[in-house]
Amino acid sequence: MDTVVGTAATEAAGTPPQPAAPGAPARPRPGAAWVATLAGMGFFALLAGAMWLLPAQFLIILHVALVTWGALILTFLGGVRWGIEVAAAARASAPPRWSVMAGAIAPSLLAWGATMAQTLQGWVAAPLALMVLVPAYLAMLVWDSGDRALPLWYRHLRWPATLAAAACLAAGAVAFEMRLGA
Repeated sequence: MDTVVGTAATEAAGTPPQPAAPGAPARPRPGAAWVATLAGMGFFALLAGAMWLLPAQFLIILHVALVTWGALILTFLGGVRWGIEVAAAARASAPPRWSVMAGAIAPSLLAWGATMAQTLQGWVAAPLALMVLVPAYLAMLVWDSGDRALPLWYRHLRWPATLAAAACLAAGAVAFEMRLGA
């Protein structure tokens, strides 16, 4: 009889439980997670590219869209950490750790700050709104990459997604500053 290895995480990632070879660790293929991540990366690229290519009169709405998208995704990453901690605490019949819960909330607070920064002093702080998100994404990447409790596929997924998001946010800030700030 084959041993079936699968968890809610593998199923949520789009991979049904797989028969495991005797003695071999399970290696889920998170197809749905990769597809969703590629779609999100594509939206980052679309918005940042549009900031460079479309006429300047579209810069403000594109900036708002890019900051909002970046803030939403950053908040989602914090929610992932929150959910992982809650699930781990439930398995251990223990309360969630305060440090992890606070760390999971931090991305939402930074994202909110970025959305507010774009309206400070007219549009003077607009590029700052995008640039606040870049180190926040990188900090989440460092946290996720170092957490062995996360599935390996997720830690691998985070690298290209984070680097693409950070590059697009920075490119959007430069486009805004160069095209509208000049």
